[in-house]
Amino acid sequence: MKRKKRVRLSLIKRLALTLTVLWAVALIVFFSNPTWAKSQWNLTYNWLTNRTFQPKTKAIPCTEHETHAWQMVDSVEQYWAHSCDHGIAPLKFVRDIQPAIDSGKLVPIIPNELYQVDTMRYSFPFAIPETRALIDTIATRFQHKLTNTKLAGVRITVTSVLRTKSSVARLVRHNRNAIRNSAHLHGTTFDLSYATYDFERPIDAAEADYLKEILAQTLFELRREKKCWVTYELFQTCFHIVTR
Repeated sequence: MKRKKRVRLSLIKRLALTLTVLWAVALIVFFSNPTWAKSQWNLTYNWLTNRTFQPKTKAIPCTEHETHAWQMVDSVEQYWAHSCDHGIAPLKFVRDIQPAIDSGKLVPIIPNELYQVDTMRYSFPFAIPETRALIDTIATRFQHKLTNTKLAGVRITVTSVLRTKSSVARLVRHNRNAIRNSAHLHGTTFDLSYATYDFERPIDAAEADYLKEILAQTLFELRREKKCWVTYELFQTCFHIVTR
């Protein structure tokens, strides 16, 4: 009786050892040539079941659209020196704007068929000539991208341009994100809303998202052409743009 038990245990051990060895060999073969191993497994499966193996097709994953806006995060350190060198010296009061206009350093930003100018509490619709030219370029390219769409003719909105030292001081008291050393002081900088547009009819939420992406694409292209720096302002719902 004891002898039979010993023989049975011996057979079990041998069987376990054999299975372990076969499993190890199978793993080695599979990892050395996975494609061949899978094809052999399919052939074995077909022979055992007498039918052709049909592998399950994997569903194509949904690829989330990546907006251009999140890729534009230029910091003050990148454009501050350039803004100081190519813009005007900061003006202290509103009364200092007119002499800068008379000398040709500043030009007005006037609403036209390309863009509208929002009511401004802490800034004024004036900028250096190069900045106005950039606004025109952005608006022209933006509208060009909307050609042959049901949104053709939509105007973007300029929400902030030139600031004086006194207006910046007032803004800092009401907006914790505002900084005193703002590039808006030099007339090189402006903000474009990505939430507000002017059109002949109301714009729904889906259309507003589409327009935001078109505006982001336009700015991304100009930024890549080294025409400007752009910062995506999430809480201010605008693109902060500095002329380059």
